[in-house]
This record gives sequence, C-alpha cells and structure tokens, in this order.
Amino acid sequence: MSDKSESLLSKFASDFGLTIHELLRYAFAGTVGILVMTLALSPLFKLTDIQDSAKTLGSVGLTLSALSIGVVIYVCTRQLLIFPIIYLLNILWPGRLLGKSWSLRQQLLMKECRIGYLDAEVAYFVLRTYREKLNDSEDMPLWSAHVQEQLYRQHSENHLVYSTAFVFAIAAGARVYFSLPFGWYFFWAALFLMCAVLSDAQILRREGTLLCKVGFTKINEILANAGMKPNSATSQGAATPSPTQSNEYVSQTDPP
Repeated sequence: MSDKSESLLSKFASDFGLTIHELLRYAFAGTVGILVMTLALSPLFKLTDIQDSAKTLGSVGLTLSALSIGVVIYVCTRQLLIFPIIYLLNILWPGRLLGKSWSLRQQLLMKECRIGYLDAEVAYFVLRTYREKLNDSEDMPLWSAHVQEQLYRQHSENHLVYSTAFVFAIAAGARVYFSLPFGWYFFWAALFLMCAVLSDAQILRREGTLLCKVGFTKINEILANAGMKPNSATSQGAATPSPTQSNEYVSQTDPP
C-alpha cells in the first residue's frame, strides 16, 4: 500500500471516529467484495477492461472504493445476517444442542434481570460501557477490561466471516442472474455462514459464563443506576441465581 493510501486510511478513520477494528472490518469486506465479484463476473468482461479500470482509479481510488463498498457490505450483513442470527441463537436455538439455551448472553439477562429481548441488548451495552470505565482491579475483576477486549475482538473477527459469506451469496446470485454456473459460490457462502454461526454461539455462551461470574446482584445494581428496570416482578430474590444455579451455568459453557 502506498504512503498516500495509508495517509488516506488514517484520515478516514480519524474524521469518522473509527476504531482500528471497524476500519479493518470495512476494508476487509470491501476488498473481499471486489475480488469475489470480479472473479464471479469475470466471464462477462475482458481482463484488459478490469486492468484499465484499476489503473484509472489508482491506489487512492481503489482504497476509497474498497472502504465504501465495505461499509455497504457490512451494514447489509449486520441487518440481514448478524442480527437475525443472534436473535435465533438467543431465543430459538434448541437447548439440547447447547446445554441450557438460556445460558446464552441475552437469555441470562432476560431470565435473571426480568427484561425483554431488546432491552437485553441494551443492558449488555450498558454493562460493556460500565466495564470500560473501570480498572482491572476494580469491582468486576472477573470481567476485566482485558477479557472484554478479547470478546470484542472475537466478535469483530467473526463479523469478517459473516461478511465473506454474504459476499459469496451475492456472487452466487449474480451468477444465477447471468446464467453462469454458481454451485461453488453457494457452497462457500454456506460454509462460511455455518462457521460464523457456530463461532457466534460459542462467544455468546462465553459471555453468558462471564455474566454468571460477575453475579446478578451486581448486574442489577448497574442496570438500575442506568435507569433500566425489570418488566415484571423485581430484581430481588429470583433475579439472582443461587450458587448452585451459577455453577450449573458455568459448568455447561466453555471457559472464557
């Protein structure tokens, strides 16, 4: 990558307030999108046409194109794949396949804190924000900033797999439209999607384990201070799992 392109990436990240995770996510999705679609539709174009287009854009133009396309791919992936799949994993995934279906992140918050699914998403964001303001030695040591950063990085990496599956699915659809063979593109889309879903299930279970270790008395305190209240009953008594329950949850999930 040229110095001009690197400078452009830095300015892009700075102007839009992007983290390195987000910048790499968009750049990766855009690059994969351009490469896969170019390969998928290559029978329709001459190689010289593609080369001429790349030369016309130049390194700066290609960088901006990759980032712009990457943003579109990621937003579509998040809305059409990631959010629905997270919902299915937390609400509809059969318990017999993952031990306790409600040992997943949202299910734990819904059951123990008496809040709805959408509020559970907000609640987890509140907990993450609270965690970011503390030092590792303070009152949530089992959910340290280092552990949270690991989880955030794992989610970011998994989003790349979702984006790759989405790109291959679009490429397969494009080849169907233009009456080209498409079997391998659907195969790779399905394979990447399966890997992403299985990985997400493990990450969500790991987060559920951490919530149990933090303790729901503390979690309810944090949520109450943030203005979140349970929908029914209160967070007393049943809202806090017994040590036996917590051990049951932890024993059925992978260690963080």
